[in-house]
Amino acid sequence: MINTALHTFVVFQLGRKHIPQTAIAACAGVTPSLVNQVIMGKKKSDKVQDVLIRALGYSSWTELLIASYRFQEMILGEPKKEA
Repeated sequence: MINTALHTFVVFQLGRKHIPQTAIAACAGVTPSLVNQVIMGKKKSDKVQDVLIRALGYSSWTELLIASYRFQEMILGEPKKEA
């Protein structure tokens, strides 16, 4: 399943820091394709996750996931309640 919140957040944060996914791949010793699949939530790689959390300044993958969901809520806003 594609995690759009994670993907949008990570791509946005990498862009802000001018870090290409190819650099993440090189640091992790994997292909850029695997990096993209991890960011999209299709695959898991401890090496890729470790490089991403360090590059983006998080202490754990869970912390990064929480930040991605908060970012999505901030961008999309809270759902309006019917009166």
